[in-house]
Amino acid sequence: MNKQSDSIDHEVGELLKLAKSKKFKSGIYNFCDRWCEKCKDTEKCFLYAQEIQGRVRNIMKGKDNNDWLEEVKHNFEITKRLIERDL
Repeated sequence: MNKQSDSIDHEVGELLKLAKSKKFKSGIYNFCDRWCEKCKDTEKCFLYAQEIQGRVRNIMKGKDNNDWLEEVKHNFEITKRLIERDL
């Protein structure tokens, strides 16, 4: 297993832990306009928490937080790993 793979596995584990924390409101996305800066429910939003983790990850790796194509690629890697884990 390579370093990238270990990193993805670790991130998947952290996301699963976060998702199981019962901290987030189910269905909150139904009211989302993607304007997180003005939202009063960010502490209940799993998507917001996931995006913050991504921003922190990028900062730690010295990457640009505005590279949406890289973010999509990363999200597909996470999704692939979740499928491989048969969740």
